[in-house]
Amino acid sequence: MSPVSVLAAESSDLSVWEQLLEVIVVGSIAGIGLSIAFSLLVRGIIQAGNARRGDGGSALLPNVALAAVSGLICVAAVLFAVYEMVDG
Repeated sequence: MSPVSVLAAESSDLSVWEQLLEVIVVGSIAGIGLSIAFSLLVRGIIQAGNARRGDGGSALLPNVALAAVSGLICVAAVLFAVYEMVDG
């Protein structure tokens, strides 16, 4: 028997199931959000490189900004995850 089902059987309330549901929901939201942020980072870097090599001088700044903001979001997510693992 898994530890979750043992705890659920011993618990008279739904707190274990609520915590499990919270982990699933937060993990799903974080996974999707971080995937989107990383995708925007890659897109911004590639488009900025294309704009720098081609005629798209006006498209350079928005793509660099997109890459910078997306990169900061990815770094912040990693730092938050490490902080949570260390500090608990």
